[in-house]
Amino acid sequence: MAYAGGGNNNYGGNQGGYGGNQGGQKQPEKVITHKWAYNLNYNTENQDNPFIQMSVFDDVTKENYRLQIFKNEYNNDPKFMGEQYTQLQKDLEACDMAINYVEHGPLEVTFKRKDGTTHSMYKL
Repeated sequence: MAYAGGGNNNYGGNQGGYGGNQGGQKQPEKVITHKWAYNLNYNTENQDNPFIQMSVFDDVTKENYRLQIFKNEYNNDPKFMGEQYTQLQKDLEACDMAINYVEHGPLEVTFKRKDGTTHSMYKL
């Protein structure tokens, strides 16, 4: 699982001592696997069908993943949905984001509390 936590996920790295290339071994290049960011939006443009949209963007691959939650998942009550959006936004801002990236599958996004417990998980 790759952890995003609001910053870069740097894997690999050129960690050679002085001289760089010692003993004829080529040092690995620094590779940035992914750089994630997420956005949560409450879209009320269509009053009959408002939705909460979660977007996760990978700045390295330029892929954008989206999940939309419609009002029927909130008992068709836009006011309740708005309250849930506000609470979800506060909760997620207090969490670290963990990403499980599968090249040809859904993106699994997990939000973990500071104590390490899972707050929520989404597949986009």
